[in-house]
Amino acid sequence: MNYFTLLNTKWKIYEKEPSITPPKLAPRFYKILSSASAPENAVDILKKSSAPSIETYLAESMFQLFTPSCVIINRHDDMIYTKGEIPYLEFSEGFTSLNIFKNLHPDLRLELHYTLEQSRKKDVDVRSKFIEIQENSEKTVFVRIIATPFSYQNSDALSLLYFQEYHIDEIIFNAQRSNFPKESDLVNSLQTQVSQMKEQLHALQNELDNSNENMQMMNEELQSSNEELQSSNEELETSNEELQATNEELNETYHHINALKQQYSNILESSLDGILGLDLDEKHTFCNSQALEMLGFTSEELMGKIGHTLWHHTKADGTVFDRSECPILHVTKTGEPIRGEDLYWRKDGSSFEVQYTSAPIRENSKVTGVVLFFHDISKEKALERKIKHEQSLIKHYFDTTEALVVVINTKGNIELLNRKGATLLETDSQMMVGKNWFEHFVDKSIQKEVLAVFEAVIASNVGTILPYTNEIMTTKGEKKLLYWTNTPLFDDNNKSIGIIATGIDITQENELKRKLHEKEEMMIAQSRQAAMGDMIAMIAHQWRQPISIISMEANSLQADLELGNEINKVNLQKLVKSISYQTQHLSKTIDDFRNFFKPNKEVQTMSIDEIVKNIKMLLLKSLENNNIAFELDMKENYEIISYKNELIQVLVNLILNAKDAIKEANSTNGKIIIRVTKDGEKLLIEVCDNGIGIPKELLNTLGEPYVSSKGKNGTGLGLYMSKVIVSKHLRGTLEWKNRDKGACFSIKIPLKVSKS
Repeated sequence: MNYFTLLNTKWKIYEKEPSITPPKLAPRFYKILSSASAPENAVDILKKSSAPSIETYLAESMFQLFTPSCVIINRHDDMIYTKGEIPYLEFSEGFTSLNIFKNLHPDLRLELHYTLEQSRKKDVDVRSKFIEIQENSEKTVFVRIIATPFSYQNSDALSLLYFQEYHIDEIIFNAQRSNFPKESDLVNSLQTQVSQMKEQLHALQNELDNSNENMQMMNEELQSSNEELQSSNEELETSNEELQATNEELNETYHHINALKQQYSNILESSLDGILGLDLDEKHTFCNSQALEMLGFTSEELMGKIGHTLWHHTKADGTVFDRSECPILHVTKTGEPIRGEDLYWRKDGSSFEVQYTSAPIRENSKVTGVVLFFHDISKEKALERKIKHEQSLIKHYFDTTEALVVVINTKGNIELLNRKGATLLETDSQMMVGKNWFEHFVDKSIQKEVLAVFEAVIASNVGTILPYTNEIMTTKGEKKLLYWTNTPLFDDNNKSIGIIATGIDITQENELKRKLHEKEEMMIAQSRQAAMGDMIAMIAHQWRQPISIISMEANSLQADLELGNEINKVNLQKLVKSISYQTQHLSKTIDDFRNFFKPNKEVQTMSIDEIVKNIKMLLLKSLENNNIAFELDMKENYEIISYKNELIQVLVNLILNAKDAIKEANSTNGKIIIRVTKDGEKLLIEVCDNGIGIPKELLNTLGEPYVSSKGKNGTGLGLYMSKVIVSKHLRGTLEWKNRDKGACFSIKIPLKVSKS
């Protein structure tokens, strides 16, 4: 017979197993041993089963049968009680069976069977014949079995067995002592035994006949049963095949369903969102690991529990979230999916913001539950709040800054205009959003030029544009000059989306700068004019010698004519040549001074030696007349690119100041030294004298307008203008200090000046 193991209750899937022969231990055996935990063998069991009541019953009620050893068996031939040592019972090691036939000496089994059968059938005491048992090669014993019906506590199916044994020695001994019986008694005894044996044989024959009849009937029944069994077996095989096929189909379906379940489980677990399934009472029916991780619960803590009371119980303001207001419950009632943002709570009491989607689960067009998808957006919401705060700050900065700020998209339209810009343009910032910047605020005369530059900036994706100035027009037609700083704007793909322009109104500053520049130019001219007196004196001094020579040559020629001296051609040519040379010298002197006063705004390449020669031409005679030595300390003739006349004007001012300081010191051996060195990419020119020096109280204020160390004889404009020229034109610095004797003025300018 084959057995089937149930694999799945719902789908009734079985698995065929090999046949198993069940144990054949009788139920009564389990009743006897039910209280025993681990019995060692049958003898121990019998000892534990021997009740004192049986012993008492035997002593009081059956004293005539009492023997030192006996056995009580039930109708199944199982031993229920033993007393004394019975050498004919042989228990094997370990527990096997309590059946007396399996444990009795083999030579006694047949006789015991017959004796028990007679005793039970007739309900009388039955004694067997003596059976010879060879205990060993030297000892023989004769054993007789006595079976007696035994009634105990209303149980009449018991039998008491005991064994009488006679040893051969005892029989011989008794024979020697006893008188032999008579022959007639022996014959009667033998006839009685023969009669008994005949009765036994007759009974055995009757039993054998009955057994044969029973066997015949059983054989016929067995034959019929065999045919029925054969037919049933064929039907069973057919059913088994059908069941096997059905089982295979069910097994395949079962595995397919398991595969689908595993696939659905993998899909749920692979999602980055938390996924929860809820029934109509909002009790959890499934949950994925992401949901468990975000909520901090275990699956056992959620399954079958109401979700609202676990993670949706409190609002953001701390008030209780009534279940009737829950949007998930709304889905179960309306059957419509919803999306939104909400606040969920973890097991530890902390909360987090989520974005969720809740959709109904339908079976046969009926809503049976809800599936909830959600993910943590706490970081995004915090970033959003931070961005809003920053935007608020930016708007605040935009509105409080004193600069015009405008955002222009790639089409030239205004996206944002701050409060200062609206005020400056004399308009409303909201009204200007979407309007074209160039059409409304750029003068038509430069509109195309500015728009072309804007489009080039947008197309080329360049970085921050260098600051520049540009005029704009207000809504009332007034022109404003702004100092602009433009920064391109890009999207996530690094594509230009416009610019943010910051403009500072410099209209007034530019006007002041223009006036200041005009004033500076005027002061420079005044400085030149202030030096004009000295220049005229030097021109007169420069002209005195050539004019004297020309006068002397003319007087000599006139004397020769008046005296009638012969004037030869050679002397006349020599005279003309001398007069011509002196005339050219006078003309060059005029040109040198005229170049000094002529404004020159172009940078040019020049050498320091050339500069010094021009200065000597202007000042050397004046210095020599005042006994002041002029010295140049320069190891290399450096070339620079700068404004020549401005540099000469500064050096002339410094040398004239040095001459005045030496004259004031009444020095008879005055000296002015010009020292030229190179310091990296800059040129250092020092003008030093051995005059009276700079008063200490004027060291910090010298160089300001109308501050002079000459007292009433100086205006202070010469040094002030020299400082302005060095700073703004030559892009350098002018400093001064006292030394042991006199003062030093230091000019540091770049080797190359580009025109601004």
